[in-house]
Amino acid sequence: MAIIGSPTNLNISSANSGTTYTKGPLSYSVLDGNNTIYADYQNVNFNLLGVMNITQSIDHVTLHLGVNTVHFGSENNVVYGNIRDLTISISEGGASDGNTHPNVMENNSISMGGNDIFGGNENNVVYGNMRDLSLSAGGNKASNGSTSYNQFDGSTFIFGNNTISLGNGNNVIYGVMRDLSLVSTGSEAEGLNSLAVSGVGDWSYTTRYRISYYSFWRSGS
Repeated sequence: MAIIGSPTNLNISSANSGTTYTKGPLSYSVLDGNNTIYADYQNVNFNLLGVMNITQSIDHVTLHLGVNTVHFGSENNVVYGNIRDLTISISEGGASDGNTHPNVMENNSISMGGNDIFGGNENNVVYGNMRDLSLSAGGNKASNGSTSYNQFDGSTFIFGNNTISLGNGNNVIYGVMRDLSLVSTGSEAEGLNSLAVSGVGDWSYTTRYRISYYSFWRSGS
């Protein structure tokens, strides 16, 4: 199996707040064969790992990927129009000093799309933008009358405007993504007037795509 494109990860932490990441447009043309194509990155990870009595954030990060063109031949291909997985996580941290210490993801903008994906016959799996998007928050603690919260606030996600055209065969197509997971894990508060809160909070999501099938065959000598 051949790996095509950019099978690397982009990892974003609080140190990257205020950063703009732009990649594309990119173009790939691949012949027949068992290929895996990562157009922009393999995985993108926003990871905010809390520290007790420390306030942290990942904020005002702009990530813009696309507009990519991917042409591939027949046989067993797996195509990620932009990336494989986008994981956004806030975990741990807390407050025990009587003050408020939040860990937040806020005012970030993530957009992917406008991809043109054109393939041949056989058993192909195509993800217009990505495979999975996962948002999770929690695992924080509060004590001694303190307040801790891990949450998302005011971020925007825009995906889609993809065109996907494939030939005959047992093809599996996800116009934008396969799975969207929103998870809030447990928070723990101890003592009078202590408060610990976690949640995916406030964010918006927009998506559009277009899919077409066509008859494709090749004659041999």
